[in-house]
Amino acid sequence: MFRLYLVQPLLLFFALVHNWTGDPGIAIVVFSLLIRVPLFPLYYIQHKESDKLRAIQVKMKERTKGIKDMVKQAEIISGIYEEEKFNPFRNFIIQMIPLPIIFAMFAVLGDIVKSSLPLIAFGFIDVKTPNLLLGALTIALQLLFIMTEPKETRKAGFIIVGVVGLLILTFPAAYTLYWATIMLWTIIERKLFHWYEIRLGINPVPKNNP
Repeated sequence: MFRLYLVQPLLLFFALVHNWTGDPGIAIVVFSLLIRVPLFPLYYIQHKESDKLRAIQVKMKERTKGIKDMVKQAEIISGIYEEEKFNPFRNFIIQMIPLPIIFAMFAVLGDIVKSSLPLIAFGFIDVKTPNLLLGALTIALQLLFIMTEPKETRKAGFIIVGVVGLLILTFPAAYTLYWATIMLWTIIERKLFHWYEIRLGINPVPKNNP
């Protein structure tokens, strides 16, 4: 069902993009952006929910400090949720909505890698085999993205990149090209979020300190 209604249509769409561009590398970049960019409103909502959750976590830490009674802690947390008009279940659903599309995209990339056709991107990159240059670029973009995150979350991000960094270098180039494209767009998207909030005065988010 998942493959029939989501993966197959995306695979057909990729084939159309590939025929249009004539290059599998350009096709992966264009295809990735054509799927990801229209989700901008959803990711903005996720961004706002994440900001709200960080503010809630700060209040929770302050108001539960020194309180060991679990029931009292739960009452305080519930009160903060009401105060901030935050619904954990709604936040969970919002965070989960893009997952089927992401899984479908990886399934499409898997079919591309398994293809019997020779697929050479940009005239020199075989998208079916690992490429150190694309792998290193993906890791660099992930590190750059982490620097756009709040300082308190950067350490965890660096640890994750350190753990999966070597694994990324072993991925077929189709995956790393897709991921590098998404990471670059996500960095641009984050800048657009801040510009939008500051421009319209909608709870502007202060810049993180370097």
